Amino acid sequence: MRLVAALAICSTIGATGCNFAVKHPSITAGIVVGSVGLATCSLTTSIGEGDTSFTESGRAKCYGVTAIAGVGIGLLTAFAQWIGMEDADPPGQTNQAGSINDPTNLEPAPVFVPKPIVKPPPPPVEPTPEPAPPPVEPVP
Repeated sequence: MRLVAALAICSTIGATGCNFAVKHPSITAGIVVGSVGLATCSLTTSIGEGDTSFTESGRAKCYGVTAIAGVGIGLLTAFAQWIGMEDADPPGQTNQAGSINDPTNLEPAPVFVPKPIVKPPPPPVEPTPEPAPPPVEPVP
């Protein structure tokens, strides 16, 4: 009977996939802690021999501690999410280029722009002398 119940619970949780865990992380945390706690506690206690009742075997303590731990972690996770939740910011304004202006980005991304290599100025050109006047023919 217990095996059938455990398989039914595991298959129900497994059938929902990760979608349930993403939508309800506090319940998922409680289930995981409860499962691990129950498995480890069940391994260390005896089932009971002969006429011993369920409460004398120690399993009742296991179930009680596991339930308290699972519910406690679930509530603690829910409280932490409630405290840490922020309201969604309105979408940023778009500029003319179509990209979103993010007001939280206070520092622009570093961009390496190489500086042009400055060439030395050319050496000064010596002025060319004015051409000499043509030679004058000697007078006869």
